[in-house]
Amino acid sequence: MARGVGDRVPRPFTDLVEREAKRNGIPSALAYAIMREESAFDPNAVSSAKAFGLMQLIVPTARKVAKDVGLACDETLLARPETNIALGCRFLADLRARFPANPHLAVSAYNAGAGAPVRWVAARESDDFDLWVEQIPYEETRRYTKRVLASYAAYSFLYEREGLDAALSMPKVVAP
Repeated sequence: MARGVGDRVPRPFTDLVEREAKRNGIPSALAYAIMREESAFDPNAVSSAKAFGLMQLIVPTARKVAKDVGLACDETLLARPETNIALGCRFLADLRARFPANPHLAVSAYNAGAGAPVRWVAARESDDFDLWVEQIPYEETRRYTKRVLASYAAYSFLYEREGLDAALSMPKVVAP
């Protein structure tokens, strides 16, 4: 039996993702890209760094975001898609707000922490964005950033064409 595009580029939890992405002002294509690379859409995923659920949140980060939005949070709740997606989308929106001139920096911040790209940009703020990504000093974050940006473009192309320009438009220089 032939496999469709949805088999290769799935969108599970569509209602939750669309609602939370809209509520937080982020592209749903980006939320899917993060989930795909973080957990392969497994709500029970747990990383070696003790990150939980679909969007792989560590408990201290999840608790801070949960407090900001008035939700309860613990490891058990992070396994629930409705909690994890709500907190993950809010966290991603907060990271994008930190980098208004270059919201793509939120991707590396999601993986390495918000302070890491700030330090890397300060050291190389005039670099072309693609060169900057290639020189991210954490190999895991460098690979992760490339995979998420590629998935973001694919999800935008397939499911969110109105956001395709934003997904594909890489800034000339990395400066935030």
